[in-house]
Amino acid sequence: MSATEESRPILPPIFEDDDGYLVGPLRGSKPKAWVLGTVLTFFFISHGIAIPTEYYYAEYYLKKKYGPPEHTDTSVKYYTSDGYNGYYNLQSNLDQNTTDLMNKAMTTFLVYNKVCDGLGIIPALLIGPVIDSVGRRIGLILPTVGILIKAILFYLFIFFDLNMYFILIGCLVETVSGGWVVMVLSCLGIFADSTPPGEERSFKFTVVEGIQVIGISASIILTTYWIDQFEEDMSSPMIIAMLFAVLPLIIVLSLVPETLDHTVSFTCSLQTLTRCAKIYKNTDHYPKRKWIMFALLVCIILESSVGFTKSNIQQLVLRYDPHFKWSRTKISFYVSLSLIICWVVVLITTKLLQRFLKLEDLSFAILGGISLLTSLLMFSIAAADAMAYGAVAAGTLAYMIPPMIKSFASKHVLLREQGSLFAGFAAFKIGISSIMGGVIEYIYRETASIYRGFPSQIMALFTLIVIILLIILKVKTRSEVRYGYQRLPEDQNPFEREQS
Repeated sequence: MSATEESRPILPPIFEDDDGYLVGPLRGSKPKAWVLGTVLTFFFISHGIAIPTEYYYAEYYLKKKYGPPEHTDTSVKYYTSDGYNGYYNLQSNLDQNTTDLMNKAMTTFLVYNKVCDGLGIIPALLIGPVIDSVGRRIGLILPTVGILIKAILFYLFIFFDLNMYFILIGCLVETVSGGWVVMVLSCLGIFADSTPPGEERSFKFTVVEGIQVIGISASIILTTYWIDQFEEDMSSPMIIAMLFAVLPLIIVLSLVPETLDHTVSFTCSLQTLTRCAKIYKNTDHYPKRKWIMFALLVCIILESSVGFTKSNIQQLVLRYDPHFKWSRTKISFYVSLSLIICWVVVLITTKLLQRFLKLEDLSFAILGGISLLTSLLMFSIAAADAMAYGAVAAGTLAYMIPPMIKSFASKHVLLREQGSLFAGFAAFKIGISSIMGGVIEYIYRETASIYRGFPSQIMALFTLIVIILLIILKVKTRSEVRYGYQRLPEDQNPFEREQS
């Protein structure tokens, strides 16, 4: 036997796993991080452009239907990365009945829009396990095609001046294709495939989340400015959105390699659809995984509940509290710019702390939890602009929590379970956190006149629970950190085998 043959890695034979998958040798390859980052950036720019456009068009349609343009209250244009804030007065100079009709119509539109977003749970749970079997690239292609079709439909609906409810068709197309949820979980899966557990994977997970927020926030600011400045021109932004949807599709098809291709046979069955739930069971490989995953899931739910709600509560306080009375434009820039600045700081800080202090995932998440807790408590007692800005500064590192939790969780599942893991996280994040967020907003409306800091303190309590759980996890898993995380031999990608 030659030296070359002796050094050639021995691949595991084809076998059938517990879920009926025929698993064969891995044939993935390592993608270039900048290529995937470019795909993500273009995708979220296209996604972000559509967010203010759909609400502007709904507002334009209602103005045209219910009242003359000269009666328009232009101050209602207020958008953030979370979408329309839902508290507005479309026509301040019309009679009360007409105003009520318009507000009711806009509220109905917003509800339907939220329903479309919520339906994203279904494709996430379906596509997540699928990309664990047929490969990750399909998880990039489907959402990109969906966002392209959405941009085309938006352009046509606006060009032909159709009913505002046609816009929801475009939203539904994006949702069915998986949307941003599947795009993110696919990218996380790719980096999990191609990066061994450790600092590099954690940082790349953080970059994925950062690109999402920065891309959406920047495109919302620029699109809002464009429509305001160019006489409500909503067609041009959608042409730009189409361009930014086509580019990532071309890049994925030509430059992004498949990182996971180990399934010889795949059949969609009930077992396939329950793979997300099986993540929360102990296995021979990870005998203590069950309690770890449930603890991480609780952290994700509580943190997401705070994340989904904090921005809306703060906007209401800054808009209506006598201590602030900010304009909608000022609030919009406050929210969007603070998100961009915070994420830039998070990315730089994460890299520096990894390099000089060698912090691991849970330490970063705990640090982020302390930052978020401080920010919420500061804002709950804020009575001046300086304290509002100070709360943002104090909460800068809060955005470390989600990517670090996901990175830690990904170390406890096999490569062929990564998509199911992130799909389950996304489903709970969208579903339960939206419900809990609605509860907190209801509490605000009921207690604002008595003590408007109460909702922020409830969110601070949620954050404290997250910190406690993370500390417990850190203590219980300290041996993993001490001895290092290792992939199972059959769970390595070819480039890892070659390096070993």
